[in-house]
Amino acid sequence: GYEALKVLADGQATKIVVPSEIQNVSGLLAYAKFGLNLDATSQVIDNGVYVMNTSLGFGKEFNLAPFTFTPSIGGGKVIALASESDEELDLGYFAELNAKLGCYLTQSSQLYFTLGYNLFLDYSFFPLNAGIGVKIEL
Repeated sequence: GYEALKVLADGQATKIVVPSEIQNVSGLLAYAKFGLNLDATSQVIDNGVYVMNTSLGFGKEFNLAPFTFTPSIGGGKVIALASESDEELDLGYFAELNAKLGCYLTQSSQLYFTLGYNLFLDYSFFPLNAGIGVKIEL
């Protein structure tokens, strides 16, 4: 330890400079998700058919130990799946804005709540989405 400090003090140590613009990118993430659309399932189709939202997007995670806040933007497709016939029905596309608030339970696990707004382009489903989940980092 002391020898390393002496080398650092005499200017001979290797320095790594990270510009502030690159430091801010570290929490940027891409996501893929899918979930059951309960409003569409109850509105649209008969028994035995389930409507799924599938989406891709980008978000930025801000760590406020032990909490995290992640705003995100994305878009996706609404698909109806018939359980008996394996038939798939395309119900159009949507854009989404989401905010996720999480709390770390341990260093590698997080409990979170998410709330978002969906703009459906082809149908008028209920626009708000909400969810809870657990994130485990490997």
